Amino acid sequence: MGGYAKVTVAALAIVPGPDSTITFVEQIRGPFSNHLLLPGGRVEFGEDLVEAARREALEEAGAFLGELSLTGVYEMRGPWAQGDYHVVMFAFRAEQRAVVPEGFHGDVGKIVQVPWTPFDLIRR
Repeated sequence: MGGYAKVTVAALAIVPGPDSTITFVEQIRGPFSNHLLLPGGRVEFGEDLVEAARREALEEAGAFLGELSLTGVYEMRGPWAQGDYHVVMFAFRAEQRAVVPEGFHGDVGKIVQVPWTPFDLIRR
């Protein structure tokens, strides 16, 4: 990987849904296109990190979020067709459940709320 032209600051939201589900959205552009990810994206200039996570959840999944708790900060670097990317992602967890409105179409591909499985229950 060569030099990075810039660092992108982003925020995502872990959105619990009904019946112990988690909300995922299909990315349609960027280095993770065609993958299901948690709703999130770039923080706009002058925007608060928490507000960015709320905005992204609303734009991508139609989910209105209340209180959010910071769960982690992740740094991702790698190559893709447009050059190297470098993202610092702030991850927040919504404290209340949210439902994707029926028929909602955000600025992403499909939106799914899938059952959550605790990692300690996953066996190989």
